[in-house]
Amino acid sequence: MRKKLTFYFLIITVLLYNFLFSLPTTFAQSSIGSEIKFSKPYYHQDDIFKVSLKLKNKKPSENVYIAVSLTLTDNGSEVYSAEKEVSNKNISTVTFEKSFQKLGLQCGVYPLLIKVSKNGEEITRYETAIAIMPNEKKPSNLLLSIVADFHQGPQLGNKDELLNKNLNNLLKQVASILLVIKKNKQPVFLSFSPMLYRELEAVSANKGSSSNKQAKAVLLAYNSLAKLPNISLAATSYSRAPLNYFQYKKWPQDILYQATHNIFSKKPEVFYPLQGCFNKKTLNFLSSRFDLFFLPSYSVQDPVYRSYKIRKSRAALIDSKATKNLYGNSQAACQKTIARLAYLQMLEEKQNVVAINVTNETNPKTLDLFLKSLKSIDWISFSTKESIQKTKPVSQITINSKKRDYNMAYVNLLRKTRNKVWPFIRATNDDNPVRLKLLEGLLKAEDFSYLTNQKSNRFPLIKIISTVNDELNKISLSSPPVFLTSETGKIPVTVVNNCGYDLNLKLTCKSVDFVVERSAKKVRCRPGENLFILPVTALRSSNNPILINLVSQGAILKSSKVQIKATLAKKFNYYVLIAVIAFFLLLVAALVFREIHHRRKNGK
Repeated sequence: MRKKLTFYFLIITVLLYNFLFSLPTTFAQSSIGSEIKFSKPYYHQDDIFKVSLKLKNKKPSENVYIAVSLTLTDNGSEVYSAEKEVSNKNISTVTFEKSFQKLGLQCGVYPLLIKVSKNGEEITRYETAIAIMPNEKKPSNLLLSIVADFHQGPQLGNKDELLNKNLNNLLKQVASILLVIKKNKQPVFLSFSPMLYRELEAVSANKGSSSNKQAKAVLLAYNSLAKLPNISLAATSYSRAPLNYFQYKKWPQDILYQATHNIFSKKPEVFYPLQGCFNKKTLNFLSSRFDLFFLPSYSVQDPVYRSYKIRKSRAALIDSKATKNLYGNSQAACQKTIARLAYLQMLEEKQNVVAINVTNETNPKTLDLFLKSLKSIDWISFSTKESIQKTKPVSQITINSKKRDYNMAYVNLLRKTRNKVWPFIRATNDDNPVRLKLLEGLLKAEDFSYLTNQKSNRFPLIKIISTVNDELNKISLSSPPVFLTSETGKIPVTVVNNCGYDLNLKLTCKSVDFVVERSAKKVRCRPGENLFILPVTALRSSNNPILINLVSQGAILKSSKVQIKATLAKKFNYYVLIAVIAFFLLLVAALVFREIHHRRKNGK
């Protein structure tokens, strides 16, 4: 009997030993929830944006790594992005803070995307928006501009349910603003994206079914806000203008001036096209803050002030008052701006000829400077035609490209004017994707480095990156192999900069098995060698490499794979160990008790 017990004891010991040391590092991880909380229902321009994310069902002893990322967008482009990581410490709340003044955001509603990742896998995302109100406590004769760009950005995706979910989150923010507007009887000015306005008109007029889900989302918001009590819906009288507004009771006088005064009180980075007739008061205000550009006109009442597009360095101004502020006496600046105007306008009009109406009421030297600049551009020809319209002299200038392929002409212009650091250029080319591909091929052949942004629906085009390939070859990225025997370690990254000037770049890392801290932050690379130390945490034993990217303005300049090997010792589970020891003690006690009982029985 004793031999059988000893045999069973050895078998149980071996089985428990194998089971104990074959346990994984962590058991099944519990479901971690989260709750988002804003410091205010809406913010003012001088406020500090603060949002907190509270993690639920997270045990202090649970060995998980949670990353929370926040992205704030404006017109499809990222204006603020941050990421924070939560280790296995007793941390249950993640807070983000940022000043709106540093971000330079105007009054409006801006999409906000928050992602929660657990051990490298996304588990939750919040798609909402934040609202910024004017600083005045009692606004009078001032309009709040809500820029409805919630239909833009990658966070919407292609699913209707995701689109409606994001729209509902935005309407909650808009509703809170409307409560304030109702108290102050303050009207709301809503601006739609110009790229979607034609399609939106077609949908609203039931002229056809639109396949653009984003335009349908705008229309849904348009109709939803119109159903709110005490809110009346109206549209501008200019059918081509991407301007719509909601009004509460009566509008103040000179509505267009008030709207533009509020929107353009500070120079925004976004592009607001205004098409229609404007009075002198509005034009004087706009010309004092912007470069006004007179483009091909549409059939409206006033033949002089017909169609304006407003954006800094976007096209070429022809209005004489603002021309002086833009050009001054620099013919080179005038030439560069006019060439850019001619090229961009040819792309939009799908033809090689551009007609521009020029008013020259106050400054006769403006037209002379403009014509001299046109003569100095070798790839275009022009002709002028004088006429009198409403007792005002008007010069119609027709610009004609000498070359059929004006893509190549534009590349020649870039070749002549590019420096070591060349500014970004956006070329709107929504209507002709074939021409966009042509231009991309020419840029590639000319050794330009470029980035095509397909996420933005307002200006999805070509950005010419500030460096060309010759400069990119002067930058190198390297990192030696890394071996980890514990959970934490460090990755040395060397960036060699032979460009001769400082570079502001970002180091981003991608990995499933490792969490790299302090990545995706801006770093300054001075001329020569630059060493950066990135702390890394291993989630599990792995031989998978880490991809490190050197990013500039959203474009990946260099990439390098870091060979990293992590061999982590398997952890004891102390509860199982205590249970095994207790089992052994009980087993030994039972054997001893049985032996004593057997001896007493034999002794008798």
